[in-house]
Amino acid sequence: MPYKLTCLKDESGATRGTLVCFDNCTFLIDPSWSGRGYYDDCLKFWKEWVSQLDIILLSQPTQDCIGAYAMLYYEFTTHFKSRIQVYSTLPIANLGRVVTVDLYASKGIIGPYDTNRMDIEDIETAFDHINTVKYSQLVDLKNKFDGLGLVAYSSGFAPGGVIWCINNYSEKFLYAPRWNHTRDTILNSADLLDKTGKPSSALMRPSVVLTCTENVSPSIPYRKRSLKFKEIVKKALVSNSSVVIPTAIGGKFLELFVLINDLLYETKKSDLQSDVPVLLISYSRGRTLTYAKSMLEWMSSQLVKTWVSRDNKSPFDMGNRLKIVPVSKLSNYPGTKICFVSQVDTLTNDVISKICTKEKALLLLTEKPNSGSQNIPILNKAYDKWERAISTSNFNATEGNPIVYSESMAVQFIKTKPLTGDDLSEFQSRIENRSRQRSEILASFQTTEHAANNGSAFSDDDDDGDDDVLRSSVGGALSAKIEIPMDILISSSITPKHKMFPFQPGKVSRDDYGDLVDFEQFLTLDGGRVKRNADQFEDEEEGYDPHEFENPNKHSTVGIRRRGDPDPNQSHGNNDDLSYLETNSSPQQRVVSHHKVTVRCSMAFVDLSGLVDSRSLSIIWPALKPRKMVLTPVAESHKETWIATQLQRKGLDVIDAQFNKDLTINTTLKSLDVLIDVEMDQSLRWQRISDGYVVAHVAGRLVREKDAKLSHREKLILKPLSNHPSRVQTGGTLRIGDVRLAELKRNLTAQSHVAEFKGEGTLVVDGQVVVRKIGESEAIVDGIPSDLFYKVKAAVADMLAKV
Repeated sequence: MPYKLTCLKDESGATRGTLVCFDNCTFLIDPSWSGRGYYDDCLKFWKEWVSQLDIILLSQPTQDCIGAYAMLYYEFTTHFKSRIQVYSTLPIANLGRVVTVDLYASKGIIGPYDTNRMDIEDIETAFDHINTVKYSQLVDLKNKFDGLGLVAYSSGFAPGGVIWCINNYSEKFLYAPRWNHTRDTILNSADLLDKTGKPSSALMRPSVVLTCTENVSPSIPYRKRSLKFKEIVKKALVSNSSVVIPTAIGGKFLELFVLINDLLYETKKSDLQSDVPVLLISYSRGRTLTYAKSMLEWMSSQLVKTWVSRDNKSPFDMGNRLKIVPVSKLSNYPGTKICFVSQVDTLTNDVISKICTKEKALLLLTEKPNSGSQNIPILNKAYDKWERAISTSNFNATEGNPIVYSESMAVQFIKTKPLTGDDLSEFQSRIENRSRQRSEILASFQTTEHAANNGSAFSDDDDDGDDDVLRSSVGGALSAKIEIPMDILISSSITPKHKMFPFQPGKVSRDDYGDLVDFEQFLTLDGGRVKRNADQFEDEEEGYDPHEFENPNKHSTVGIRRRGDPDPNQSHGNNDDLSYLETNSSPQQRVVSHHKVTVRCSMAFVDLSGLVDSRSLSIIWPALKPRKMVLTPVAESHKETWIATQLQRKGLDVIDAQFNKDLTINTTLKSLDVLIDVEMDQSLRWQRISDGYVVAHVAGRLVREKDAKLSHREKLILKPLSNHPSRVQTGGTLRIGDVRLAELKRNLTAQSHVAEFKGEGTLVVDGQVVVRKIGESEAIVDGIPSDLFYKVKAAVADMLAKV
């Protein structure tokens, strides 16, 4: 069944997406908006396509995959409520909120600004519409779209990142623009390979693979690159330099955060810069870390084991060392610091202009500029400086060490001033009218949804009811706080196992004479001091950190934290509060200005983008044996032409896609679902072959009949040839199946033959006959014709099914 593939892009290049059109269903994959251009221009581009869409798929929690999604949902709510379904994983649904808040707040789309176009609750509602799936979970769409199904596989690029497999009958379409074949700090590798390093059987022989060759990773192993990253940061801290790390808040931020946390844990033992603060500057504040703490099951099991063995804390918990601050309060932290800044232009420009112009600082880049992401000139020029240093064989650059960076440039800044008078009245009136119109649109669907919910006693998505562990702290029905009664205090320092099962039965110590009793439990201390009971001992154990330098006195009764008391080591502020972005909180006017800034600092680049390297890409894809390889269009400056040449040399049909041009995929195979008549089924002789399949020789006639369950569908039934049974062909046989050499060796050894393996895929019997496997479905019996030769040949034939 042919289908069309189109890579979409608007005139400015800021809006992109991938359209896959089948006969009965249209998919939109990764609707992106990088922030360049205007909001209305992006809407105008998508308005042409949104009426055709049936399903939207989101593959990564980054701007270049979900930047336009919340905008589409808000402006075209009627299409989403009535028809369009959205599928993604739980981490993408959670981290996507954070990425969208940062992107839209930087452009003034949300927040108390005169340019406001939507509320922060609208972003929450958009991501609540997503149907979350798990890895390797089959989403059966056959009831609505005949023959279609979806499966999500891990991409290994970002938390919850997906390689989408769209099944159309027996055809498989793989969408994998970003993936990583190796395990990094927090994630396992992509599911393209199994645990043994062989291609995944579930993804073998796809009809089409759509991938991207832009900005592939270097061939240097990830472990060496991560060690280089920590080495550069450590040297900067020793020299009392601040470190500025711009990063995609929904992409590689969590990985970099864990690397810094690991570095500080190691230096803490040697008391080297143990008090350096770690700052996070983001419009979404600390929500990314809050979400990450609830999604450890989506990450590498080795990550959890490592940190549990250290101090039973989450890898995303730094305690009081972490400070989540706005740009305006950056001056409150002078001196050495590590500063993570969300990679949006407004925050990046402000932070670099404040730190890298006045202080001793290091600008550390970890990703190459991406044509689909936000264009930040101050970072692009820094990377260009690094590329020029590499091309001129600068010693420090070639060794990966920091270089001197000095550049004067005009930088865009956003300033705000309060709205007053008529401007304030007009703003409030516009927001009020918009809210009223929005309520009317949502009310039109409320009756239908209420009737649908009352029609079933239980929801199919019971397990997803608590997927969003963090709701907006601003007002409104969407963010209403629900008080849940609880009688057990779960400390952040206990192991994940104890968080799952918080009830811990008391352990009673016994000896030959009976139970051991602590008599202090029965003594009343004078002076109003608290008794030392069993609960206090338990609290002391929970509050004890083996890596703290100041170890509290275990036998002191002063300062013991009882159950229910606040932990003095925890921050009392709400790091997830986004009420300052509420539309009606202190309305302000955004004023854009440009100022000349001279950046003087050192800079370094360590590629931690988490993408596959070019050599592995040219090996893994041919191993999956796809019929066609479609390469997404990229800018000439980022294009790796030799990768396409390597894929073609290995026999793949490589196609370079063009923006806004339809690419028709003609499938050569078509499978049909055939039902076997009951009478014929009783006469068939089924033979079992490898991997649980059975096969039988059959001759009959196909009859098309109406499906009793689905009137709009027809079914094919295979019935016996009752009138002309002599026409059944009996000459010529075919043996199919898999020859297992290990099993063949056991059978021949049981018959007193000497069977030995001589190299991979070769079995020698009595030194005379050789059984050799060629490929996956062909075996050769080689030897001089003799009784042994025919005996081995018969043993091989007995392992196969005869049809």
